[in-house]
Formats: sequence, structure tokens, C-alpha cells
Amino acid sequence: MKKIIFISSAIMLSASIMAQTINPTGNLNTARWKHESVLLNNGKVLVFGGNDGAISPTAYNSAELYNPSGGAWINTGNMIEQRYEMASALLPNGNVIAIGGQFGNFYGSMTSEIYDVNNGTWYKADSMGRVRYGHRAVKLNSGKILIAGGLPATNTAEIYDPAANSWTYAATMNIERHEGITLTLLNNGKVLAAGGNSSQALNTAEIYDPTTNTWTNVPGNMSGKRYWHSAVLLNNGKVLLSGSSDLSNGDDKTAELYDPASNSFAPTGSLQLSHLNNSTVKLNNGDVLIYGWGDNSNPSNTKCIEIYSQASGTWSVSQMYNVMGTIGYTVNKLNNNKILIAGGLSYASTATNTCKLINDNTVSIIENYNLSSNIFHIYPNPATDNLYIETDINSNSKYLFTLFDINGKKVLSTDLLEMENIININNIDEGLYFYTIENYKTVVKTGEIIKLSEY
Repeated sequence: MKKIIFISSAIMLSASIMAQTINPTGNLNTARWKHESVLLNNGKVLVFGGNDGAISPTAYNSAELYNPSGGAWINTGNMIEQRYEMASALLPNGNVIAIGGQFGNFYGSMTSEIYDVNNGTWYKADSMGRVRYGHRAVKLNSGKILIAGGLPATNTAEIYDPAANSWTYAATMNIERHEGITLTLLNNGKVLAAGGNSSQALNTAEIYDPTTNTWTNVPGNMSGKRYWHSAVLLNNGKVLLSGSSDLSNGDDKTAELYDPASNSFAPTGSLQLSHLNNSTVKLNNGDVLIYGWGDNSNPSNTKCIEIYSQASGTWSVSQMYNVMGTIGYTVNKLNNNKILIAGGLSYASTATNTCKLINDNTVSIIENYNLSSNIFHIYPNPATDNLYIETDINSNSKYLFTLFDINGKKVLSTDLLEMENIININNIDEGLYFYTIENYKTVVKTGEIIKLSEY
């Protein structure tokens, strides 16, 4: 049992200090990236396919199930084919379809197969009209599945009818949109297809109308060129598009809103850090969490999330100590109000089996991210025995960590390098403390720490 003693009733603790909300959960049985994941109707998550992250990758046909109640992964039936960079969707009957993908370097597939949730096996479905990988899929209001784009280069789109188990070509898009396109189902039943690349990143978008089987260009361009970006439908019916893998004009940090009512784009607050190959999740309060690679130029900054406020149109950023810095992972919003991040390619370019959980109900920015060169992150907070200090500073400069009680009395002072950035606080009383980090008597960071006792 944990207990916090409030030493002074005049001191109010903010919820953000208390909300260390990212926690580990069970690891995947297989380290994988460029896989797919789908939240099933029973609340479990199906993860399937992907590869090992090697230069000449080994593709997987394995699949596994995550049970939120115990946090464990169990293997389930293997796919018929090995696949990565595929598309997938939850079908109206609760089964899952895996569509196309690669099975080796530049060898794509036109096949699709279906996972039967009742018996944990895969069976062959109708094949698409062409080979494609790096494409996207979205379930229409009719229950049919629309796919668009992909490689080899194409502006074609196809529709899968689950009732007939058949693929048919839809109308052709106006522009070729290869890898990195996003498809977003709007409240009016139409689909926004945004970005992608066609020899270069695109700043255009178009709308698919299932009732007329037509594509119509959105007037005007997006503010940024976007591919491998993210798109999420907000509570107000607008679509938030953010980030990009195009670094030429800083488009990796821009964001904008698509308004179906006016059929137009408008810029919104920019991201504070790069988030390449990112994913976004709409939180219970209507705000949006973005997770992704982080600052591509600084490995220590990859452990970052940002939260978009729908009310203010701005982003807040925090360096979270145990967030994975990966790409090619999957993100699922679970029925228990937690967000599951699974697998991916680490900054060291190896596939990982690590998984993390974010608590939707309490997620908040723990500390403002310092974008200067003096970046320190102290965790956990609250803490029981040890504090760990992460920093991007690579030097032999002396940094002094000092801890004070609420009366200003010094209770602990230590050189960070000598202690290897681990501070033992096991022998101090529980309560609220303040700290400073000094470099040659210049204070570079201050903050608050809550000490817990466990008994």
C-alpha cells in the first residue's frame, strides 16, 4: 500500500506531477515491425505479420493475441502468407482481413486472407486486382472495405465486399498516391485521402464518395507535404493531420485541420518536435495524443509524446522516460481506456518486442519539455527509492543535484556524474521536495519530487 503525507496543507499538488501514465506490459512473443494490429470485438488485440528489421528482412506469417485483463500475449494461428507493409481492417462479422503487403524486398502480393476469431485460424479470401504494398484501408459505413494507393506506383483503388467475398475496382484517384497516404472516414460517410508520395511527398488531398463512386479534389493544398503522417477525426467532425516524413521544409512539425463543411484546410498549432512515421489517438476528452519517432536528429529525444488540445489548437510536449522511440509500431485504443503500443523498429534499427500502455483517463504532460541543449528528465515521480536522471548532455561538466524540503532545508546534494545519474532517496522521509540542478553555480533546472513510502 502506498501513502503520501502532505507536509503542508498550503501546498497543492498538480495532477500533472502525479500522472506518470506510461507503463510496461507483456512483451510480444516475436520482435516485429511493419506489422498490423486490430482491436477485436472481444477486447483483445490481434497482431500479425511484420518483419525482423534486417536490411534484407525476413517476413513473418505469425500472429498473436493480447489480453488486456492479464497483459499477456499468446500465439494464435499463422497466416497463410508472410506479409509486412500490408493493410488490414475489422470486418462487420468481427473477423479480420489482411490485404496485400510484401513478403521480401520489393516483392508484393495481391492476395488477402481472413482471420476467423472463433477458431483462431486464417483462410484465403478473394485476391485484389493488382499487387500492392504500403497502401491503406478504411471500412465504409456499408461495411465494405476501401483500399487506395500503394506500390508499385498506382492511383487505383479497390473495394472489398465481405458478403460476396470479392474485390472490385473503385473509381481511379486523380493523383497517384503511393506509400504514406491516409484514409479517414468522415461523419458524412465520405473518405478523405490525404498526402502520400508520387516521386515526392504530396500536399494534395481528395474525397471519395461511395454513393457516386467518384473522387473529387479538395480545393487548395495542405500547408505541408505529408506522407507517413497521421490523420484523426475530431469530435467536431474536422480531421487533424500532423507530421510527415518529408523533412525538406519542416513539414514534419506542421499540423492542420480539414473542415468537411467548407471542404478546405486551415493550419493549426505546429508540433514542437519531429514525429516521423507517427500515429495519433483521440483521447476520451477529445484531445489527441501523437506518438512517433521523435526528434530524428537527436536519439535522446525520441522518447516523446505530444498532446493536441482541440480547444486551444496547440501542442504540449513531454519527454516520457519509458516511452519507446520506434517506427513501424502499432497503436490501439483498448476498451479499458488504455492505449497499447506494440513492437516497432528501435533507433538502433532492430525490431523490438516491447510493448507499453498509456492510461487515457489520466494522461497529461508531466513536465514541459526543455528544447534548449540542457535537457534533464527525472523519473519516476512519485518515487520510493531511486531517482533516475536522463540527459542529452554529453560532456564532463559538473552538474550538482540538490534536494530541499518544503522549509528550504537541504536534505541531499550529489554530483550527477559521480552517481551515474542515479540518486538514492530511500533514507529520506516521505513528502514533497524541491530540487535544483546546477552547472558551475548556475541553476539550469528546478522541479518538484514526491517521495513515497511503501509498507
